[in-house]
Amino acid sequence: MFATSEDSKSGDAGDLTINTRHLLVSNGAQVSASTSSKGKSGSLQITATDSVDVTGKLIYL
Repeated sequence: MFATSEDSKSGDAGDLTINTRHLLVSNGAQVSASTSSKGKSGSLQITATDSVDVTGKLIYL
């Protein structure tokens, strides 16, 4: 999941909000709010009421 602003764009990236009971990020999956432009990066908020599992290789949060 991504909220991003790319090089050729001038706007800000959007915010990414995840509300869940269980969050599983595995096998190279990514959760990101970023920018590679002049705009501001978005914010990332994760609310998991029961569990967050991050497993595997190449994990980026």
